[in-house]
Amino acid sequence: MCLYPSSLSHRALARLSPTGQRYVLMSALWMSLMVLASPPCWAAEQPRFGEATLDFFQGTVSSGSRVTGLGGSYVSIAEGADAHLLNPASFALRARAAGDQWFDFDLTLNTDLLVGSDNDLDLSGLGHAGNQVELVQFGFNLKFGQLGVGIHGQNRTYEFSQGQTVSSWYGGIGAAWSWGQGAWAVGVLLVNPQATVSTRIDDEKGGSKLHTAQFGGGFELGTFGVRWAPIGRRFRFGASLRLPSTLQTDSTSNSSKGLAGLS
Repeated sequence: MCLYPSSLSHRALARLSPTGQRYVLMSALWMSLMVLASPPCWAAEQPRFGEATLDFFQGTVSSGSRVTGLGGSYVSIAEGADAHLLNPASFALRARAAGDQWFDFDLTLNTDLLVGSDNDLDLSGLGHAGNQVELVQFGFNLKFGQLGVGIHGQNRTYEFSQGQTVSSWYGGIGAAWSWGQGAWAVGVLLVNPQATVSTRIDDEKGGSKLHTAQFGGGFELGTFGVRWAPIGRRFRFGASLRLPSTLQTDSTSNSSKGLAGLS
């Protein structure tokens, strides 16, 4: 878990109402308890053959314009299809413009394509992420009264100059339930993470072989989320928990045909 500190001057705190001051102090106490309860971070062990550890954390924000404009701080807002992966409670939450309609739907489609080696998309500080990076994300939900269901997926593809392509998929199906006139909502996302690593290797005869390793794990519990937005109040609270995914090697193949059509 990563926490980023923020500051609030004593003058700004003094201008708040007594109720606002209590909310700020409670939030500060909550954040302090989270920091104290967080386990230390250790370097992960090297995965054994047949296993792989993939980090699907978005070091950079790649989503709709509203999520991007807020720098990814969208867990407590959780409105619209853009929020599915951040907080699955959004499957049942409606935009204010929807009113009291029993049926509603929402969808999103975002794509980013970066070409050129002068980029650090993953914010690792280790240099360029690849010669070409393609990010595609889509989501769709249906809302029936207090129930919301839908799908969401995100695909990332990195192409490197050494002939290696890494593609990762994270997404699945989700459901959420809201009550209290939409003030409360809880949701869950079942995911089917997958990854593919392809490496083109030149041989001594002037040809090339394509070595492909596919990783998968089947459907599993991915993310759990909750949002509380009291009616008539100027604050809201959201929290989500994303569980780690373990991927096993599905298949490995070598091929020397059809490489001319690969990009």
